[in-house]
Amino acid sequence: MKKLTLTALVTCIICSCGSTVGQSIQVGPDVENKVRGFVRDLQRFHETEDLDGMMGLFAPDYSQAFTGLSKDQMKEVFEKAFANGEISSMTTTVVGIEPFDDSVLVRVLTEMDTLSCAEKKEHVEKNDVLLLQKRDGNLQIVSTAGDVARDAFDPATRVYRSEKGKYSLRVPPGWAPLKETSQLGGIVPDHVVLLAPDLKSCVFLGFVQLPIRVEAKQALEGDMAVEKRIASEHTVSEQGPLTVGGMDGYQLVSEFKIEQQHRKRLRVYIHGDPFLYFFVCDAIPPERFEALRPDFDSIVQSFSRSEPEEGLTVEEEVAGELAQGSITGKTYTNQVLNCFIAAPDGWEIRTSPNPAHLVEMQYSQGKSIARLIATEDGICNASLENLVDKRLDAVKRIVQDFHEASRRKVTVQGSPGIEALQTYSLEGLGTFHVKEVTVIRDGKYYLVLCQAIEPDSFADLEPDFDRIIQSFGFIQ
Repeated sequence: MKKLTLTALVTCIICSCGSTVGQSIQVGPDVENKVRGFVRDLQRFHETEDLDGMMGLFAPDYSQAFTGLSKDQMKEVFEKAFANGEISSMTTTVVGIEPFDDSVLVRVLTEMDTLSCAEKKEHVEKNDVLLLQKRDGNLQIVSTAGDVARDAFDPATRVYRSEKGKYSLRVPPGWAPLKETSQLGGIVPDHVVLLAPDLKSCVFLGFVQLPIRVEAKQALEGDMAVEKRIASEHTVSEQGPLTVGGMDGYQLVSEFKIEQQHRKRLRVYIHGDPFLYFFVCDAIPPERFEALRPDFDSIVQSFSRSEPEEGLTVEEEVAGELAQGSITGKTYTNQVLNCFIAAPDGWEIRTSPNPAHLVEMQYSQGKSIARLIATEDGICNASLENLVDKRLDAVKRIVQDFHEASRRKVTVQGSPGIEALQTYSLEGLGTFHVKEVTVIRDGKYYLVLCQAIEPDSFADLEPDFDRIIQSFGFIQ
């Protein structure tokens, strides 16, 4: 399965397709009792690590919302979790049960005790959605997703409002607002997935704060360049500018196959400096596109940003909701992730709402940028060298003319690190000369990423990059 990847500059999103046929369900006391029994079975199979029992609850054509994760791929997820003892206990509580077309939408609260990389017990709570259908008289899971905040969606007005992202849109009748639960959902600051009644087609709305200005058309063309390189079949049928919520945008319709996954997609990118908003509207299979197009268009055109409070900008409000850490003068500090970094003279610094992208620096006399990225996710049992290789392999898939000039081991306050230099090109954005340092400390991953973007000279900026890297350190 292809990973979902949103780089800092180009979005490339891939998901699977399929079809679902279910029997009509009415939610009454009998169905509620069956649903609660079904959830108890789900928890029991998890507690006893009964993989066959667990997978018997999933429909053959199961497809995770937006990502398209299949039943076989979900089985691999559970196999790994059971083998690694990732979850020591789990409790799933039914929060709500409601009809959804020919399905039942079940909102659940899942509480888990997990072990961190440092072997520390952590308590995690997740709000999820199970979509169930009757198959041969039995309930089975046909799709799953994360749940939106309880007060985010008003079913009377059909308006979904993101308090953190400071935007809203209108949800068509029969569609459900959900959250995406895989890698992409962890990359964008705040997002919503609108699932169509067919339980396959959907609309994904997200946004990123870009460290450099990228126009909507420019970003979309970069997205297309990536898609063409990885798709076995690819055609573009429509493209052109549009205006959404008073902001300039660009749209494009493509049909493509990747690993036998066939879909038709409307992409809409909107430039709302410093944010780039994007809609990914998927018809699965492609034959559904024309019937879904009116809903796609109405969702996009209903989008609007919230008016900021007097004296504030939208950027400041979003940063207040989502950004981590704080800036004093030109020094950024994050107590939770135990780190700090400073910008040299001639560089502007600001916090970032993008998950893991803690702080961004902009060269005031050019296009070049620097960022501090940090996370605790996905580094258990991973070596420093492996983490560097894995990240650069992902970069290679979306750039051109990649060349690694050097790589060497370094030490940052007693913690092991790797310094690497690369060059590569991004279509429409030019050539990047990169100096980076990756560090692991106390089960956390840190990346100081410095990028000279032509026509800026890497030779001229390398002393500044060294100052930025040398300013990075740990509070304790």
